[in-house]
Amino acid sequence: MADHHSYFQNMISRLLSGELSRLDAAAAVSDSIGIDEISGDRQSLITNCEWALRHAALPAFETTEQEFVYLLACLQGEQTFSESGRDAAIRSHGLQMRPNNSFKPKPLRGSA
Repeated sequence: MADHHSYFQNMISRLLSGELSRLDAAAAVSDSIGIDEISGDRQSLITNCEWALRHAALPAFETTEQEFVYLLACLQGEQTFSESGRDAAIRSHGLQMRPNNSFKPKPLRGSA
């Protein structure tokens, strides 16, 4: 896949609009992008988008709606991606860190 940026922007937009479920989004990413296809900095915007979508339906790693909103804003050029910005978006939703340093997610509206 040549243009991960556009692909992730489309996928996250569809997920947030309710057009795709978390399970469908995770399956689509798993089917479309090889596990080692995206290389480079583990804290890049594209790597974070891939991780968030690939794990969208896994309870232990589930991405919050606010994190998806933040990632989409970065993809659209409205914000500049940073790890601290991502974490602030998650915390703004009132989430607390779990002992294993993951966030307890809040499901997307309308997802099962």
